[in-house]
Amino acid sequence: MRRGVEPGFTLIEVLVALTIAMLVLGVFAAASMEGIFTVHESARVEEALVRARSRLALSEARPVEGDFRGDDGDGFQWRVNTRVLDQFGKPPDQALTTLYDTTVWISWHSGGRFRDVRLDAERLFTPLPAPAAPPRR
Repeated sequence: MRRGVEPGFTLIEVLVALTIAMLVLGVFAAASMEGIFTVHESARVEEALVRARSRLALSEARPVEGDFRGDDGDGFQWRVNTRVLDQFGKPPDQALTTLYDTTVWISWHSGGRFRDVRLDAERLFTPLPAPAAPPRR
């Protein structure tokens, strides 16, 4: 050991160690933020799927041919397109059964870009006959 030299780290060694520590912390912080963003996006996609399933169920309960759209709240927009693919039966002897093709889109903006989910379904629909009038007494 040389005389007059105190044991310990030099200022340069301390600065290099601090710089490396800050870089490592920065990488961990960026990874954490990316994870939080991914969880948020996943939740938005799941919410959009629930909304799309709900719109699809509504449109299949009583199909109406056409293209409809609107605001679903919380930044979501919806669009439902229903069209007739085929019809079966011969009224008035038989009920008219119709094959509908329905497409539902739910869209939203996220992170400066446009996102959407889409569900497609085909469904047979036969309207129930009108209830018979009760006999008069």
